[in-house]
Amino acid sequence: MGLLDQFEQRLDDLLNGALTAAFDDEVQPVEIIAAVTREMDEHLQELSSGRLIAPNHFIVDLAKHDYSRMQDHLKTLEIEFAQLATQHASFQNYTLTGDVVITVMQDKELEAGVFRISFEQIATSTSSTTAIPQDNGHSITIRGVTHLLGKPINRIGRSIDADIVINDPAISRIHAEITIGTEVILRDLNSTNGVWLNGERISEVELKNSATFNLGSIEVEYK
Repeated sequence: MGLLDQFEQRLDDLLNGALTAAFDDEVQPVEIIAAVTREMDEHLQELSSGRLIAPNHFIVDLAKHDYSRMQDHLKTLEIEFAQLATQHASFQNYTLTGDVVITVMQDKELEAGVFRISFEQIATSTSSTTAIPQDNGHSITIRGVTHLLGKPINRIGRSIDADIVINDPAISRIHAEITIGTEVILRDLNSTNGVWLNGERISEVELKNSATFNLGSIEVEYK
């Protein structure tokens, strides 16, 4: 029995048969975890040592209808999703920079039966090959996830070459950067959808205290 078959059987047992009743002919949990592991496989970062770094934080956007159906089981689902994704990474000999976290959210713009997976790579544990950002008091929060701005220059984008990777079609490969010095500067790096502050598109701005800005349609909170 493969990992996905084991997952489906275990989840059905945990939910006492509610899996079949709640999710029949609509978005299935096994479809979601299959998509998560596929994102892992397709977005690897190969280090000079040959080690493969896989994304470890995933956001699953569900339509309102599907989210409502799964809402009572979300805690169990997110735990089981993360455990299976961790197993998959282990079997494939992938390196993870931190614990796997899978968060299920609602997107009212999606149609029932359609879901979207986005990913981020978050360093939450020590590694001999991956530098962990230092906590210097500066951070940004995106979709409830806090990222430390631990470098003098912190690049944000969809590419695995970015310091903070946000896999979302609204984000350019290298969308923006935040530099930490005597001043904290947010700079647009010729992105397609722009950097926005207080409703205005900006090319460069100093961030003071707490500020909320947008990378395209993605809201970012700086502290």
